[in-house]
Amino acid sequence: MTLLDRFILIYLGAMGIISAVITVYDKIAAKLLPKHRIRERTLLILAAFGGAPLMLIIMAVIRHKTQHFGMIAFISVCTLLWLAACVAYLLFLR
Repeated sequence: MTLLDRFILIYLGAMGIISAVITVYDKIAAKLLPKHRIRERTLLILAAFGGAPLMLIIMAVIRHKTQHFGMIAFISVCTLLWLAACVAYLLFLR
């Protein structure tokens, strides 16, 4: 495993964990702390920067923002793009 492989793995893992924690926090804040919600824009930025796969799973499990079609669609597209980028890296760029 090269240094770049480790960096990518750590980066995507960290972004996934951060995105999952922020998503769960927003779910809790929706019920208990309505003035301390996380903006949808922030969630979408986290998804675009690598947190999309885990965020999509967490959102489905805790049923958070699953009625927001645009958000689910954007996070799903980000997930597919990140998966495609990882596969392309493993097959062609490594």
